[in-house]
Amino acid sequence: MGVSGKRECDKFDFKIIFRALEKEGLLENLENRYIGDLGLEALLETDLMASTGRLNLAKNNITDTGIQLLVSSPKIQKLETLNLAHNQIHDAGIRILTRSGYIGNLKELILDFNYIGDEGARWLAQSAQLKNLERLSLEENQIGPIGARALADSKFLINLKHPIFGFH
Repeated sequence: MGVSGKRECDKFDFKIIFRALEKEGLLENLENRYIGDLGLEALLETDLMASTGRLNLAKNNITDTGIQLLVSSPKIQKLETLNLAHNQIHDAGIRILTRSGYIGNLKELILDFNYIGDEGARWLAQSAQLKNLERLSLEENQIGPIGARALADSKFLINLKHPIFGFH
């Protein structure tokens, strides 16, 4: 079996796990499953995401590549809550996320403990797609005064009720 065959077998294994979690009503919370980008790709290849309004992908080793997969899928259109805390997301991933046409229903976006800096904060602040956000959490990232100012001055993030920036 070559590399591509192993990859397909691994995705098949993930799909079996996801179907079992869905039957147990646990699919919305994939925290600490360490699925990575490959597991996320497998999840998006299933029909399981189409009706969910919440998705917790915290602590899964998801990278900017995984963000590209996620936000390119129309299956996320109904998401109101997306938790991407404790992953490997950088400014490039935030740029990809904010350009998606499928994130307009998000009300809660949790990006704590990633690698987001001022540039990522500016992408968030300038995204009309995030105009419905009520909660944005960016604790323990690498956002400095420039990014903080961009977020504070955003003409799109005006509905935030619970902003948690926690810059350190």
